[in-house]
Amino acid sequence: MKRLTFFCILFIFSLSNVFSQDLTALYAFEKHFEQAKIYDKVSLYAECVEEINSALQISKEQKWLKREVTAGIFLAEVKRKTEDFKEGMSILNGLKNSVNFPALHVEKLGRIAALLNEEANELSYEQKFDTVRFYLDSVIALSEQLGLKKCKPVYTMNWGTL
Repeated sequence: MKRLTFFCILFIFSLSNVFSQDLTALYAFEKHFEQAKIYDKVSLYAECVEEINSALQISKEQKWLKREVTAGIFLAEVKRKTEDFKEGMSILNGLKNSVNFPALHVEKLGRIAALLNEEANELSYEQKFDTVRFYLDSVIALSEQLGLKKCKPVYTMNWGTL
């Protein structure tokens, strides 16, 4: 009986230690992510990127795929704002798990369209227009198919501004 009690106490202690570590990591992730949003709002992009990278590192260490995709999309958007289009595209192309999270995948495709639209590259205007239109059409169709009512109007409006 004493042995069983000892193992129960040891098990509970181990569980509380694991939960405590997870909560600490979650708090750190949220702190960095929220600070990044604040920096983004006031256009302090270098500081914003630092905070997002910290949040990304935590999400990768903890294997939090959804948070990793969310932070990656946010980082790509900041890269777009700072006109680092190639890095933004590289980040988005590296987010392979986005397909597991339909709303985030739609957002990722929308960011790809934005990056392509703003990037000055060797494509002709018609090629660029067709590529951006392809991504926006995909985003609109996916948001409709998945019932993402919040996304469709935003991307329909973007399509109208091309």
